[in-house]
Amino acid sequence: GANVTGNLAATGNVTAVDGTFSGNLTVQGTTTTIDTAVTSVDSLAVDGTISAGGTVTAAGIYLADNAKLNFGSGDDLEIYHDGSNSYIKETAGTGNLRIEANNLRLKNGDGTEDYIKCNQNAAVELYYNDDKKLETTADGVDISGTGSIKVPVGTTAQRNSSPTAGDFRYNSTEGKFEGYTTEWGEIGG
Repeated sequence: GANVTGNLAATGNVTAVDGTFSGNLTVQGTTTTIDTAVTSVDSLAVDGTISAGGTVTAAGIYLADNAKLNFGSGDDLEIYHDGSNSYIKETAGTGNLRIEANNLRLKNGDGTEDYIKCNQNAAVELYYNDDKKLETTADGVDISGTGSIKVPVGTTAQRNSSPTAGDFRYNSTEGKFEGYTTEWGEIGG
């Protein structure tokens, strides 16, 4: 084999079976193809776009503040952190942001307190300071706690213009609770 010390200048193709570089390797051109398994890299910096035609596997991906992970051909979905807040942002304005899971939990930052629990084929639970306050049931809603329920409050003139049977409110003009069946009427108490 040939050993080269210093710079090697060549035109055309250079073909070698093995190559070891103790310094920097600079490749210039419009396309660089690496067709091998990369077994050990301390760091890889790319100024530009990385395009992968297959699966990319990584132990971790670290992005600077305001750097975004973009999904979709029109960057329809963005995930990023701006230095103060974290975002999952649907940017195209069409469709829905769907989170699909058998059971879904929204918790505080360290995972010690529940905000919302969604259970497959069962209850959806809402929490205040990790204390369950509302739970959906097969026949309606259960409200927990020893506090009270705030119902809509308004004047007689502010009544719903299209009431339906079962509407319930506090009439501040009359100073009374009222309900609607086929007309508004006082609810005793």
